[in-house]
Amino acid sequence: MMKSFFKYYAILFCSFLFCTISFCQEITGKEIQIQFTNTVGDVPLKLNETYTNDFGEKFSVSSFRFYISNITLIDGKNNSANFFNDKYFLIDQSDSSSQRIFLTTTLKEITQINFMIGIDSLKNVQGVQTGVLDPAKGMFWVWNTGYVMAKLEGNSSVVNAPRHAFSLHIGGFKQGQNTARPIQLEVKTNTGIVHIFADINCWFKCVHNLPLKENYFCHEPGNKAMKFADNYSKMFSILQNNE
Repeated sequence: MMKSFFKYYAILFCSFLFCTISFCQEITGKEIQIQFTNTVGDVPLKLNETYTNDFGEKFSVSSFRFYISNITLIDGKNNSANFFNDKYFLIDQSDSSSQRIFLTTTLKEITQINFMIGIDSLKNVQGVQTGVLDPAKGMFWVWNTGYVMAKLEGNSSVVNAPRHAFSLHIGGFKQGQNTARPIQLEVKTNTGIVHIFADINCWFKCVHNLPLKENYFCHEPGNKAMKFADNYSKMFSILQNNE
């Protein structure tokens, strides 16, 4: 009788422990790492090294930065996990730690990732922010009350400017000038790592032909900024062989 009593409560305790662990696992989920690697074509980007774009223009990059926001992860059953509220990330070539984003989700398999390059219009009109949105990061136009969605700076011998410098600060959030762009990428991975490449060459040619010689300066919303935004929206690709 006593043995049966202890056996019963031992089974009950083990069942409770198993359910508790399972519940905790369901709540905490698993960690997903999104790794960004900036490139020029198939070559990893290194600051201040010389590359050649599709127009045959030699150039070097001194600064490359862009915002990522509104991330959505989707699984094979079309379940989704949204990371919208105050989830803004500044990818900076000079800071390797900024190129890794860690998210926690209960989704077991990721088959698609959606995100925005840039900052949504609502956040643009909320004034000065903190964290990666702090104006001290150098990605905010105080004069125009809006964020620079993406920034590319460097030098090229084809540029007719002091020090042959080019400076592309792409921003604008108002209707007809919005340079934020939605991105959708298919994913095939079961490792928990999503590896995304961003090819700078696309800034110059992927949609519109924008050779550096004629397009080396852009610091305001407008037609040229919109064209650069169309181009950089195509710069992302994903490493599919993550299995």
